[in-house]
Amino acid sequence: MSEGTQKTLFFIKNPSANLSAIELYLKKRDFNVFSESDLKTALLEIMKISPDYIFLAWDHPNERIVNIPKYILQSMMTTMIAYCTSNEKIQIRKLQGSGQTHKLFPPLSGPAIQRLISKLEKENLANSADPVAKKTNSSNMQNQSDMIQVKSSDKNKDLDQFMNSLSETESKPSEIYIDKGLRAKELRNKQNITKPSNLLYLAPVQDIVSSTEHKMSESLQKKLDQKFDEQIKLPLEELIETLKDHEYSANEPSILKNETLTIAKYGYCVVVEHKNWNGYLIVASESDVDPVSLESVLTNWINENLEDSNEDVSVLSHGFEVSLSDISYEIFSEKFADYTKTLTLNDKKTVLSFFSVTPEMMHLQLHDDHDMIEILTAEIPISLPVPFDLHLYLPENRKFILYSKKDSLVANIQIDRLKEKKVDKLYSSLDFENKVQKFRAEKRISRLIEKFKDVQKNI
Repeated sequence: MSEGTQKTLFFIKNPSANLSAIELYLKKRDFNVFSESDLKTALLEIMKISPDYIFLAWDHPNERIVNIPKYILQSMMTTMIAYCTSNEKIQIRKLQGSGQTHKLFPPLSGPAIQRLISKLEKENLANSADPVAKKTNSSNMQNQSDMIQVKSSDKNKDLDQFMNSLSETESKPSEIYIDKGLRAKELRNKQNITKPSNLLYLAPVQDIVSSTEHKMSESLQKKLDQKFDEQIKLPLEELIETLKDHEYSANEPSILKNETLTIAKYGYCVVVEHKNWNGYLIVASESDVDPVSLESVLTNWINENLEDSNEDVSVLSHGFEVSLSDISYEIFSEKFADYTKTLTLNDKKTVLSFFSVTPEMMHLQLHDDHDMIEILTAEIPISLPVPFDLHLYLPENRKFILYSKKDSLVANIQIDRLKEKKVDKLYSSLDFENKVQKFRAEKRISRLIEKFKDVQKNI
């Protein structure tokens, strides 16, 4: 912003969201920036500061966030922008239906916020220079003022009651409700379409990544290419630019970064399940990348380019970090990926790669009568931590008993006993869906990396 036009921004943020890099980015560009997650404290601070722009986290766990605009507009003239950092469908829909004129969808970045404010400032300047618009705005402001005056006798009482209600709700821990029944129905629909054969069902302990039978179609590759600059290159550049000057403290979430992709150590993986393509989308970068924001970018790109089906089901899982075992990632991707793209920013590379997996092996299988995920006895690692609970099903009693707790070791003798009793499946709760997906993805990717390293030795 130019001198004399410094603007004050206030972010009401979700307690679980980390906006520190965005705040630093904006401060370095001459904005006054304030933020608060407690709604009562935020409202009190806003009344004191009277910011030019207020950003409202529509995915805030306190549902009274939707009432905040009403009380702010009773006290001041300001511009409000609803946003969310979560990429969950339910949160996106809430934001879409917020009724707010200005909205910011994930991923959130410093340049995106700066660009929106610049646009709004130009609109305000144009309106103030246009006599007709100026008269209309003046009339609207007067109508709004009249409305507020009519309510002015009750305003303080209403505000006090609202503040008290915030005190009550803020003291209670927020709860996230997951409709497991709905998710189980989604999974059953998928497994009914693609029921694995006995051979394929053992694939978690086989090398089935990059199945030649299920490669990405040329038409889908062309669609991804056409939208790459708009939906991937620009958002990623803005996310990387936001993080460029930020120094992370110990209590902030991990940032994915490789010193060089010729000896790549880390990648970020999301599981893609769709009728048009199934597999793993892995991103490795030499720049600082925030996993939460990266997942938003990838989700938008995939959802925009895979054909929509009538069923409202999840296409992407939550992402997770995977080890790349010091491989040359570009060469690895060129050899095994269906589709790979490289972008360079400030002489640092970021590579995105799609590795296909046969659909039968992507879909989690549930018990016929209960919403529990099937885990093959053959895929349980021996004497290594298993990242999810394991349950044994007793058909005569039709109930599950806990066999092994999350992160426990399963000894070789335990596996042998299960085999002796012809127990080929254990089960895990739907709560561990992402853990199971990550567990299987890591195993499959590590096998592919081993295959790549064997090939490289012979070159």
